[in-house]
Amino acid sequence: MKLSEYLLDRIFSLICMLVAALVLLALLWLIETPAVFILFAEVILLAAYSTALLYDFFRKQSFYNLLQKMTEQMDIKTLLGELLVPPHFLEGQILVDVLRCCNKYQNDQLACAEQENREYREYLDSWVHEIKTPITSARLIVENEKNPTTLRIDDELRKIDAYVEQVLYYARSTDVEKDFKVEKTTLQALVYAALKTYSKPLIQVRWKAGSKGTGYSRGRRQQELHLCDRTDSVQRYQVSER
Repeated sequence: MKLSEYLLDRIFSLICMLVAALVLLALLWLIETPAVFILFAEVILLAAYSTALLYDFFRKQSFYNLLQKMTEQMDIKTLLGELLVPPHFLEGQILVDVLRCCNKYQNDQLACAEQENREYREYLDSWVHEIKTPITSARLIVENEKNPTTLRIDDELRKIDAYVEQVLYYARSTDVEKDFKVEKTTLQALVYAALKTYSKPLIQVRWKAGSKGTGYSRGRRQQELHLCDRTDSVQRYQVSER
């Protein structure tokens, strides 16, 4: 905050002070007060007003400069109201109270949104486990009653199961300890797991797979889902070509 900006903001107060000084000068002149006393009174009046004005400017300048500096340097702006020390003037105290009120409201909204998101993910997690039961039962029925129709049904059930796995992965993406495990594995093992999952549809389209090289990967579960998705894309491409 600059002094020129502060004085411009206090322009009405300065005009009132100037008018009051002129009126006082006129009254003292009318009652024939000696010029030295008039000058002395005017100097006292202007000095008192200027001192109060400068004192108010410096304490506000210190607070607002600190506020601007903290705003520029802080990454989490919502903590601004909590870290600010209330100043000794009313305007700054009101500002700090408003900032803290806004920060509390925002934190409450974030907590509410996180709670709703958590409940939604828990619902998805529960839904996935519930939907897997009829899918497993249907695949067991297909295994016991194999014919061209049930085999096609099994293919569709496999696709549904893959989509359900993706939903489960999304539901647990924020709680990595439930479904994320960092371990050393080879790409060959991941490819074989994906090929085993899609063995039937790949055999139907007469697709041949080869493997070359072994590398290490992290996030076994995520890589398997990715490879299964790519394998499914290959199957659809082969079918469209045929």
